[in-house]
Amino acid sequence: MSVDSDWMYWDEGGAEAGPFGLEDVAGLVRSGAIAPTTGMRRTSEAAWRSAASLLPDLFPDHVAAPPADGWTDLRPHPWRRYLARMFDAFVVGALVWTLIGIIVFSVAPAQAGPLFRVFDLPGGQFLDIILTQVVVAPFNALAIGLTGLTFGKWIFGIKVAKDGRPIGIMRALRREASVFLFGLGFGIPFASLFTLIGSFSELKDERITRWDKAGRFTVTHRPESRLATAGMVLAVILFLLGRGLVMALARLP
Repeated sequence: MSVDSDWMYWDEGGAEAGPFGLEDVAGLVRSGAIAPTTGMRRTSEAAWRSAASLLPDLFPDHVAAPPADGWTDLRPHPWRRYLARMFDAFVVGALVWTLIGIIVFSVAPAQAGPLFRVFDLPGGQFLDIILTQVVVAPFNALAIGLTGLTFGKWIFGIKVAKDGRPIGIMRALRREASVFLFGLGFGIPFASLFTLIGSFSELKDERITRWDKAGRFTVTHRPESRLATAGMVLAVILFLLGRGLVMALARLP
């Protein structure tokens, strides 16, 4: 490691500080300004990691807890993340809309039919996509905030954490809002295409998305294996079959 490498860290006020040379960083460690769990990165990189994982020699007495479930892969994996979100939108969205339908038809059966026929009007499919992302977001936030996972993220091997722990429900809600705005473009056709391409490229090139960088979240992945790959392929097949079935049922008179 080069002595003159430049380093950034998150100070106690929640702001980026630096760049600092390695000797300066060592002094900040001795003064207590940088702790083992403090977020750090090189100036040439965008992803934040704990100081102890980047500079273990500066923390000889620190024993890092092993990542939960052995999910140690820190590579970006944009396709896995995209598929996990689409899987959640489809599965969780179907369950939530079913629940909403049961409630509406139970409480106001006379108004339920005209209400849901809105989705059969021109542009109704786009409205369905947008509202599905909206109704799914709180459930994603609840799951990520408490466990770091959603059903789709578990299948595709993705976990969101902060300092090795779940990020909490409020942070997860803010993260979902940022994904909805900057990643999905509010679900608006064509706009979402550009935001998806942009966030995909950002993750591939910088190794971190703007919403994870803003929240100082760490995204780890289940290491690749034949079993994990087979599970993901099976999930994609089931996802496509499920979507095809739903579209076929929607065309029935």
